[in-house]
Amino acid sequence: FGDVIDNRRVVDLPLNGRNFNVLALLTPNIQNGIPGGATLQNFLAGGVGIWAHGARDTDNEWNLDGATMNVGFYNWNSFNPSIDAIQEFKMQTGTYSAEFGFQAGANINIVTKSGANQVHGTLFNFLRNDKMDARGFFPTSKPKLRQNQFGGAVGGPVYIPKLYNGRDRTFFFSNYEGIRIRQEQFGRFIVPTDEQRAGNLARDSQGRPAAAVRDPRTGDPFPGNIIPADRITRQSRAILNYFPRVNTPGQVFNYQVLAPVLTNSNSTIHKLDHRFGANDMFFARGAYDNRDRPDPEFFQGFQRVTGLKAYNIVAAHTRIWTPAIIQETRLGFNRSFIFQADPRENTDFSIERELGIPNIPAQGQTNGFPFIAIGGFSTLGDFTNNPLIQPDQVWQLATNLAVNRTLPSQPLGRRAIQVGVLPFTKPHYMMKVFGRNDLREVICERDAQPSVAQVMHLIGGELIQTQVAGQGGALDDSLARFSDRQIVERLYLAALTRKPSDDEVAAALQGVTPATRRAAFEDLLWTLFNSKEFLFHH
Repeated sequence: FGDVIDNRRVVDLPLNGRNFNVLALLTPNIQNGIPGGATLQNFLAGGVGIWAHGARDTDNEWNLDGATMNVGFYNWNSFNPSIDAIQEFKMQTGTYSAEFGFQAGANINIVTKSGANQVHGTLFNFLRNDKMDARGFFPTSKPKLRQNQFGGAVGGPVYIPKLYNGRDRTFFFSNYEGIRIRQEQFGRFIVPTDEQRAGNLARDSQGRPAAAVRDPRTGDPFPGNIIPADRITRQSRAILNYFPRVNTPGQVFNYQVLAPVLTNSNSTIHKLDHRFGANDMFFARGAYDNRDRPDPEFFQGFQRVTGLKAYNIVAAHTRIWTPAIIQETRLGFNRSFIFQADPRENTDFSIERELGIPNIPAQGQTNGFPFIAIGGFSTLGDFTNNPLIQPDQVWQLATNLAVNRTLPSQPLGRRAIQVGVLPFTKPHYMMKVFGRNDLREVICERDAQPSVAQVMHLIGGELIQTQVAGQGGALDDSLARFSDRQIVERLYLAALTRKPSDDEVAAALQGVTPATRRAAFEDLLWTLFNSKEFLFHH
């Protein structure tokens, strides 16, 4: 199943925020995911999560001019092209060609515009504000909104005076879009009252009589439910100073605020098309997106910032060999850099100095305010999983050969995708998941039918790690008792339930020397564990 959204529908249909993802929701069996389900998802996809045939929004593949633009770690699209740069896009669901068989959900393939013999261009500036908005139920005033989207696009033939005239041969297209959003977001919280800050716990935050507070030293109630000033620790006073003061007394949520949210985005697309002849066509296209959005600063000094830099580059050549045979070769590269940071990161903030809490050696990138949770009150603190520094890059090489015969046929082709391994978070992340994992616990379900994911994670479990690489494990025993050929046979029997052929034995023994004997047999066993034959049997 599939639906092609052409340029006229892309440009003319009213889209909130000029987000092309909204158009995908017009396709049958597509629905928007859980709104607000994930901060990064809303940031990357503009709040639109595409669920296709029940598959979640992390099961889709996004292609820009045939090059994947998935963020490999999260499986969301890293780039939102301007609708003025989109020629058309196709949403495919259900059963589609193996060429697009990278994910189980929908396949969204976007084609950008190209230049032509005549120069065409457009400039735009869209404003959305709060003038026609209604006040929400809880806020006492209407949240402010100023949303500006501006930019332009131009395309035409490449022309260099006295040097080159690209009419009918070489064309360019360029697009820029900037987004500036200044808005307010409403928040409601429960914070300590002035009486509670002073140790008077006779009443709760709504002014109702509170339960008796007992002295932890004696077990007796404090007189009047008032904690003496000399019993309030320095740490408690320091933490209380970070809570805002009550501004809505008598309410359950006694602190209500409209906090500003600032969003900035700049994206560009540049494309070059060239015709070598009637049967040879080439294009190269580069895209760049830079976005940042801080969280609402509901509590002063506590504001996480989320940012993204994304690059998507593709080069493709199409050759028409005969009227019935067409070949396309495509090389793509996608790189995204996602980060989330708190305001105290890389500062001289000291938990011991500011809060009086010792023995927390946070500094540099791990510096931050600890997470504080007091029963009956809103939480306070920085995000404990920050900083998030997630680079991701994917190389893609694809070649397709379409043969048009009188009888129905399938296109031939091959596609290879290399997921990059970058050391900014967990070193060698891909190898830790799909190779020599060092997980101390097996992370997989076990109440359903066995899956490839289960097998791969079981390999990374502590039990198999110990048996393969640990001292006194099964491999140690084999090294001490058997010849090299016998060890190869035992490893094949253990992993694949069969003996190796003579050629397999010879290949396995090529790298075995007295100095590398153990490492070579470890490598052999891991190779068998990661083979298709092992996955098929297990």
